[in-house]
Amino acid sequence: AGFFTKVQDALQAAQPGDVIEVRPGTYREEIKTVRSGLPGKPITIRGKPGAQIVAKNTYDGRLFSIYHNYINVSVN
Repeated sequence: AGFFTKVQDALQAAQPGDVIEVRPGTYREEIKTVRSGLPGKPITIRGKPGAQIVAKNTYDGRLFSIYHNYINVSVN
């Protein structure tokens, strides 16, 4: 585990069973999954409790693309 300034960098490093906690803020990036989790060991992306997260993309309008299995996304 480590600290990343971009959600995409955290996804690049994430392995099955990992949890990516996103801090409050504005993220100007396209976020794409890079690998699948496993049954019982999903890759989870979640906002920290009480966090407001704003994702903005200046490219094609896509903010988040899920191309793999066993990916959880949650907002607390």
